[in-house]
Amino acid sequence: MERRNYCFLTVAACLLVSGAPAQILPQITLTVNCAAGQKVGSILKALEVLPRPATVNIQGVCTEPVLITRDDLTLRGTTATDGLRLPPGSGTVLSIDGARRVVLNRMRLDGGAVGLAATGGASFTASDLLVTGGQRTGVSVTMNASGRLSSSTVENVSENALLVQSNGSLWISGSRVLNSVSNAGWVDQGGQLMLTEGTVVRNAGGSFNALTAREGGSITVDHATVECGSTAASGAYAFTGGTVVIAVGGLIQSCQGGWWWMGAVRNSVGGSPTTRGAFMSGTEAAS
Repeated sequence: MERRNYCFLTVAACLLVSGAPAQILPQITLTVNCAAGQKVGSILKALEVLPRPATVNIQGVCTEPVLITRDDLTLRGTTATDGLRLPPGSGTVLSIDGARRVVLNRMRLDGGAVGLAATGGASFTASDLLVTGGQRTGVSVTMNASGRLSSSTVENVSENALLVQSNGSLWISGSRVLNSVSNAGWVDQGGQLMLTEGTVVRNAGGSFNALTAREGGSITVDHATVECGSTAASGAYAFTGGTVVIAVGGLIQSCQGGWWWMGAVRNSVGGSPTTRGAFMSGTEAAS
């Protein structure tokens, strides 16, 4: 059988195609220059037929929605101000659908209706992200997806900063969730949200609640601080089968009342009690 070699010089990877198993380079690294008109989405489309794992560096800010469906991909900014943006309210800036072992690092996701969304059993780890200005949601994890977010900021979201639903799970450590107009965290339908390792939720809740768990959703505040906005109803609100755990080192404070505040503090699970901290009408779980 004739053996033919195909070399893709643009990605510095050479594929050997024959009757025998292909020999491939184990790693592909690419840089997308947004100022030069290059698109992250176009590079990811080309990578679908190339071997994994792969790293894509973003130089500048690309205005485009990006969808990741490929396992073992690293997407990162060349600097902390590089990344992706969309006009406010127009779609999801970065989506991960079914892709596993995705790594996101050192970049900005700006605008759109949703900043970062993972679904369909996707899994990702992210660090040093700035997710800002989402019209509806900052970070969404749904449909059996899982994510870990560290040393990052989610800010200035018009509705829910963090949304975890349909058996999704999101672990946030050493991060900040700031200035959410609605809930800082909304969790339901079997979703799980963990706030830990010095995470700070500040100016949260607007006229709603800082954290809300319902219909099988669970939220754990463990060595993390939740501070309500001036009109927030309560720090943590669980109802209709929701669970909130305020573990040792968890602190809910500065919640000033509002139309959902039930006038009670429930704090028998090891955290620090503060006036108007948390109301729970669902499951109150011991830590």
